[in-house]
Amino acid sequence: MSTPQREDRDPERTSWLRTLYQVSHSDIRWAKEQGWRIVNWTLLLFSALLGLAKYLHPQISPITFAYVDAVIVIVAIVYLAELHIWAAGTRRTAAKIEDEIADVTTILERRSHDRNHLFYLGVQLLVVVGACILVVTAHIYLACTSIAT
Repeated sequence: MSTPQREDRDPERTSWLRTLYQVSHSDIRWAKEQGWRIVNWTLLLFSALLGLAKYLHPQISPITFAYVDAVIVIVAIVYLAELHIWAAGTRRTAAKIEDEIADVTTILERRSHDRNHLFYLGVQLLVVVGACILVVTAHIYLACTSIAT
């Protein structure tokens, strides 16, 4: 759509589009914050399980802790993926709104690299999966040291 056609639009519609554009960006920011909260809570749950394993190792099998670790990491991965998909949809909506507002594209610079924020998701997944591997390794170590003593 050319610039003169955009300027002929209803000012009330443009105002609503600007509001929706701002909301979409705050929604994307919320999704990013939630993603890091998921990572933090996952790490906290892993550390709580390690504490339980240290004090309850004779009563509870290390395999049980490994299963609980796996459930935690699967839930975290699914939730991170869902947030990523939702944020990507919101980004597409924001891009459509950018096309409708005349001066937004002159002010904002669009991302040229990693437009889908896959690197961002990859870092979160790497932290969660890496922590899970380390925690399972720690559970195995605790089980081996309890057998040796």
